Amino acid sequence: MQLASQQLRRQSTLRVAGVTAGCSFGIVAAVIAAVSLYLPSKSEMESLRMEREQLQASIENLSKRGATISLSTCGPQKRLCVLVEEAEAPFGDRKLGETYRI
Repeated sequence: MQLASQQLRRQSTLRVAGVTAGCSFGIVAAVIAAVSLYLPSKSEMESLRMEREQLQASIENLSKRGATISLSTCGPQKRLCVLVEEAEAPFGDRKLGETYRI
């Protein structure tokens, strides 16, 4: 009787251990799958790094050339607009409706 009781306990312990290990494996697999779907691939990361470097170089080039702009949103439609110096003369073709300012 005692031997049967020990075997039942051992089987119960093994069953609990198996279920726990299976659940743990399933959770780990789900996390790995989610991470692999969420994070960008190595090639995407390299592409993003290159794009960032190009953008940074463009920003540095513009800054060296004095290209600083004050952007805002204007009017009820919240359109993009830029702060200009009114005293400066406009450039462009007024017939075409093009007006630029420095």
